[in-house]
Amino acid sequence: MGVSELFFIGAIAFFYQQSPERMRSLAAALELVAFGIASYLNTALISVVGATTDWLPSTAAAAADMAEAHQRADAAARVFEFLRSG
Repeated sequence: MGVSELFFIGAIAFFYQQSPERMRSLAAALELVAFGIASYLNTALISVVGATTDWLPSTAAAAADMAEAHQRADAAARVFEFLRSG
């Protein structure tokens, strides 16, 4: 969601700057509506992919294994970040 928030903030700023003064709130509201619809579509897409493939874990054991893998990846990322900054 991080990258989409960057686009969202940029779009709000763009619409606010480029819209006539009387339409600024309408432009911002329409951007919020579009962001909400995109979030619902994203949820639907993830649900379809999860139901048709085994990309997402379907059992608690698989979810625990995936959580452990994520923790190891996070630890490795922290080490690389430390090495890069030091």
